Amino acid sequence: MSDENMDGRSLKIIHVLRAPLGGLFRHVLDLAREQIARGHQVGLITDSLTGGDRATATLNELAPSLALGLSRIPMHRNPHYSDIAALAHVIKRVKNANPDIVHGHGSKGALYARAPALIGFRGNSIRAYTPHGGSFNYNPGSALHKLYMAVEGMWKAY
Repeated sequence: MSDENMDGRSLKIIHVLRAPLGGLFRHVLDLAREQIARGHQVGLITDSLTGGDRATATLNELAPSLALGLSRIPMHRNPHYSDIAALAHVIKRVKNANPDIVHGHGSKGALYARAPALIGFRGNSIRAYTPHGGSFNYNPGSALHKLYMAVEGMWKAY
């Protein structure tokens, strides 16, 4: 596999995820470290409310390698009024960094990575999404399940 994209330059990649813990976090860390090792510029946006001391130590260790920076902002698992501020933060970071790729991980990370296109801000970034199952953690037919499935269905055009 090439260390650069097809036109020979390194990529600028921002990863967005909610909870810096568990398998999703490990996946993003492994992916980001490998991308950095291949010469790409990487940034990370994650939740500041979860993960505890271990996540803080791990992110502080990685931060000097993140050419596009590290942001930890409040991100609640379920819909919350603070989603507006978090989305505004992601939009600002993407505008400032002008990444080639914005990669959302999990339900909330995907929302923040892809929603800007719904409100008119596309930028030049490719929006990618790696589902990690959070949308499917609710009983079929429940209000939250219906909400998450409706949001998942909106992304076909984006």
